[in-house]
Amino acid sequence: MLLALAVRSLRSMLVGPQATLTLTDVPAFAYEQLGLHGLLLSADLLAGKSRDDLTKLRDAADRARCSCLVLVEDQPQPLFEGDGAAVSERIRRVLAASTLLGCNAAGVAIEAPDTEEAFEAVADRLRALMGDAERRELNLLLMPRPGLTESPERLTQLLKKVGGFRVGTLPEFATAAKAEDPAAYLRKVTPYASAVIASTLGFRAIEGDLADEAAIVEHEGFDLAETLEAIAAVGYDGAVALDYQGDGDVRLNLTRSRVGFQNAMEGKAGPISLIEDADDDELDAAAAALLDAIFAEEGAEEGAEEGPEDGGEDGEKDGSGEGGDEGPHGEDAGSDPAATSDADGPEDGEAAPKKPASKKSSRKKAPAKASASDTSDGEDGQ
Repeated sequence: MLLALAVRSLRSMLVGPQATLTLTDVPAFAYEQLGLHGLLLSADLLAGKSRDDLTKLRDAADRARCSCLVLVEDQPQPLFEGDGAAVSERIRRVLAASTLLGCNAAGVAIEAPDTEEAFEAVADRLRALMGDAERRELNLLLMPRPGLTESPERLTQLLKKVGGFRVGTLPEFATAAKAEDPAAYLRKVTPYASAVIASTLGFRAIEGDLADEAAIVEHEGFDLAETLEAIAAVGYDGAVALDYQGDGDVRLNLTRSRVGFQNAMEGKAGPISLIEDADDDELDAAAAALLDAIFAEEGAEEGAEEGPEDGGEDGEKDGSGEGGDEGPHGEDAGSDPAATSDADGPEDGEAAPKKPASKKSSRKKAPAKASASDTSDGEDGQ
C-alpha cells in the first residue's frame, strides 16, 4: 500500500493568521517531513486558485515525488433534491481540476435520502457524469455518508446501477468505525475503491508526555491494525491517505499515524514509538554516508591506477606487439571501436562527455479496482 496525505489534515497550517505553509509547499512537506508519497486534496482548499496555480501545484508535487492522486469535494452534493444542473456542473468542475492536477480520481459525497425515488434519480445523474469522467480517464469515487450511501449494501447497489469501471468508492476509516462491525463494513466497500482515507482520531500516552516525540502512545477510537487487515483481506494495495482529525501537534501526530500504519503493514501491532523510527533514519543516513565514502575512495584509486597519457611506456609496448595494423596511437584499430570515431571526438587523455540521464515520471497511479457492473451480488457480503 502507498501511504499518502489527506491535505485537509494541514488546514490549520494552510489557512488563517497562523498559516505557515502554502499549497505548493505541501508536497515537499509531506515527502520530507512526514515520509508520505502522494496527496489527496480537498476542493475547498483550491478556492480562488487559477488554472496556472493548479499547474504549479502539480509541478511542485512531481518535483517532490509526492504526486496529486485524488481531488475530493468534501461538501455533500444534493444530486436528488437540489438543482440538478448546478450540482452536475459543480462535479464537472471538480473533474476538470482533477485533470489539471494530474490526479487519477475525484471523490464526491452525495446528499440524498435512502428512498427508491432518490436512488433512481441519483443513479441517472451520476450516469450522465460518467461520460466526462471516462473522457478524462478519471475514476469518480463516492464517499459513504448518512442517507442513500450509508450502508455498504445500498452503496454497492448504486454503483451497479450506474455501471462501468470508472465509478467506485472512497471509504474512510472514521466512517467505518461507526458501523456495528467496522471490519465487515470495510470488506464490503473496499473492493470498489481507488483510494482509502485512513482517519486517525487522536493518541493517548502510555509512557511519557503526549506532546513529547519520545512518548509511547496508542491510537484512540479504533485499532489501526484491524482496519488495515480488513482492506488487505480483499486484496486492496492502493493509496491510503492519512487524515489526522484530532488535537495537538499536526506534524507530530501525522508522523505517529504513519508509523502506526507502517507497523501494522509489517505485522507489528501495538503501541507506537517514534524513537525507533528516528534511529532507523539515523542508520539510513550513516549508511548513505559510508557508501559515499567508499565510492569516493574507489574513484580515487581508479584515477591513481590509470596509465600515462598519450602513448606512455605501456602504450608503446602495446603498439609494438604482434597483431593487426596499428592505429594512430600505436593501438590495434580493429579491436577498439573508439579508434573509428570522428576526428572531432575527445582528444587523448580526455573523457568522453556523458549523455544526460533521462528523467522518469514520478506520478503514481492508483491500482485498478473492481467493476461495479461486473461484480456479482454474492461479493457484497464479503
